[in-house]
Amino acid sequence: ALAEGIRLLPATASVVIQGHTDATGPDPYNEQLSQRRAVAVKRYLVTAQNIDASRLRAVGLGEHQPLPGSDPNDAENRRVQFRGE
Repeated sequence: ALAEGIRLLPATASVVIQGHTDATGPDPYNEQLSQRRAVAVKRYLVTAQNIDASRLRAVGLGEHQPLPGSDPNDAENRRVQFRGE
């Protein structure tokens, strides 16, 4: 469904793939983990869904943006979000 949504966007629109982690573990590890998480999603969208890689940007945000109202250590903060540019 996400790939279909990206295909419906204008050809000039791009999507930022934001990787997040919970607050468990040291900051440097979480930053790398969140980046790997975002890159894995980008790789999937490019290889399995034939989305043009130039339309996607993977960004790791680590543990610095927990979901509002959640405990920073909650597993629900281990996520990927998408934002149009």
